[in-house]
Amino acid sequence: MTQNKTERAILVGFLGVVTDHLQQHGASIEDFRLLLNSGFDGYPIRGIRQATNDFIEWTSDFSEEALAELDNDLSARNLPTMTAMRDRSYRKAQVAISRRRISNDTEWYLLNGLISQVDGSSLSRDERTIAEDLVARYTPAQTDEEKQPET
Repeated sequence: MTQNKTERAILVGFLGVVTDHLQQHGASIEDFRLLLNSGFDGYPIRGIRQATNDFIEWTSDFSEEALAELDNDLSARNLPTMTAMRDRSYRKAQVAISRRRISNDTEWYLLNGLISQVDGSSLSRDERTIAEDLVARYTPAQTDEEKQPET
């Protein structure tokens, strides 16, 4: 398998397990279940990565027990744990904060999610201040529709 196919398979598996746990905790994500059942056929890997980032954010309020249960289920399927994925996301956020620049929309979403957390425990006060400034100053990339010239 190519790297993207391997990554795709891992992320789709990850999203499937997390979807089950989100539903157990009352989330209404039936439309996403349909997409998941299709294996994200035709979706670029970038979109699957963004869905993964969304799920990391959506589970930020899981209790320690719920997180441990989710991690155990993921680990039993040889998938990355939510804890590991959160750590990876935090490290990516740290890179953007350290360079004091957001490079792409994915980094913007990641930082925006971190500063939107109610408890705010993921970032130090200084990191949060930098992240808030970066998010406020970032201009998202234009979509293809937005780039089309006016007629």
